[in-house]
Amino acid sequence: MHKSNLNIDESGGNYYRSSGARGQLQTSRRRSSKMEQRNTSKLAVEPLVLIVDDNEDDRILMSRALLQDGFRVAEATTGSEAVTAVQDLQPQVVLLDLFMHQLGGLGACRLIRAEPEGADILIIMQSGLQDAGTIRRAYDAGASDFLPKPSVGSTLEDYLAMAKRVRYLLRNQHHTAVNGID
Repeated sequence: MHKSNLNIDESGGNYYRSSGARGQLQTSRRRSSKMEQRNTSKLAVEPLVLIVDDNEDDRILMSRALLQDGFRVAEATTGSEAVTAVQDLQPQVVLLDLFMHQLGGLGACRLIRAEPEGADILIIMQSGLQDAGTIRRAYDAGASDFLPKPSVGSTLEDYLAMAKRVRYLLRNQHHTAVNGID
């Protein structure tokens, strides 16, 4: 497996691959209000979600919804990029498309879980297929949860509902860890 080095542009908060513009990993931040800026010492750091999908339209819509819900977002287009990004960025959540070219979601999930920094990450597999066998394979690979991928013709509101579900799962994972529930 080829691992590419990620560079961090500290000034703009962009994460990008050194191999060129096509392989960029990007992160965007939600704009904060003046009140939030005054109270930054009281605010927790917004969770970072790594979106891994080879479909650019899906990545754009997921990013918009997650940013609108207050998350920070980074993007990867392959499973290999996802493994590298998890090591370098240490996101709290990985939204992982099940079917991608090169290394797919199942293989990427296994590789992420095998790394020390991937053991406790919330990995949410997504697919348009929702049969029991597909969902079972996602869990067997190490997925924390499975969400159906919004279908063709879905609106931003459908993606916003997905962002709310991600927030719920993240909050539930934190609650479970704090209370020592397995």
